[in-house]
Amino acid sequence: MKPFMPFLISSLIIGLLLCTGCSVPTAPITPTPTSTTAPPTTTTAPITTVPTTIGVPSLTPGPTVTVPAGFDTSIGIYQDDPIRTINIRYNGGKSQILLQRIDVRVITSTGTIIRSVTNEEGQIPVGYTFSIKGTSGVNRVEVTVTINAVSYKVVDTTVVFR
Repeated sequence: MKPFMPFLISSLIIGLLLCTGCSVPTAPITPTPTSTTAPPTTTTAPITTVPTTIGVPSLTPGPTVTVPAGFDTSIGIYQDDPIRTINIRYNGGKSQILLQRIDVRVITSTGTIIRSVTNEEGQIPVGYTFSIKGTSGVNRVEVTVTINAVSYKVVDTTVVFR
């Protein structure tokens, strides 16, 4: 019994030292609200149509900005001629983790402005697609991305339907 006593006392002291580190009170953790539904890989964003009352906006594309190195973002513009649909697709890029928002603005040949915006909660998945109904003639498409709270107009082009 005597050779077992030092081992028992040292084990008890070590156990008490380990327990004291765990007994420090911590601030209560409040759960953060999370979305219960995950966005599908290919989704369609809600579309808002804003009729213009002050003149007709220009259908001529303007300048775009190149995002800084390391923040590359790939946006594809595809048109579906038979049904006059403009598909704007986010193809990913190095900025995917930092990308907060994508704003799409389409000016149709009739002067109607159609806006569509991604939600700002969570990461925007690769393959996120905006499908916007165009009109016959020239349609101007502008895409602005927000990365680290800075907005960059990365696409300003025209799509023509016959």
